[in-house]
Amino acid sequence: MEVFILDIKKSSSRHHSGLIYEIEFMDFNGNEYNTYVDPTMRNYTNWQYIVKRSLAGHGFILKDVKLMPKDKTQIHGDSMPTILTEVDDRDQMLITINSHIRYDARSAILHDLFDFGDK
Repeated sequence: MEVFILDIKKSSSRHHSGLIYEIEFMDFNGNEYNTYVDPTMRNYTNWQYIVKRSLAGHGFILKDVKLMPKDKTQIHGDSMPTILTEVDDRDQMLITINSHIRYDARSAILHDLFDFGDK
């Protein structure tokens, strides 16, 4: 499954006093997903580069992410994502997404997801 990252947020863990990252994704059919990445867990190494670069404003298109068996809206934290595309800024990400899905980057869904200016 191929997805791109919509947003990443730091939040407090329910399991310990540290922080975790909630990552929101969308596939190229408009379906939304999320996952939680905990820097104290061993699977963080699978996500560390993506988390750090996403927080710095980079955009990613990923493959090899797996869904949780009982919740088809949550990506399994133990997935080993492969980076298909990494871009330095949001505008470049919109161009990349547009080329992958042949979708007008100024259409409503992408306009709502990314502050892309006037429609």
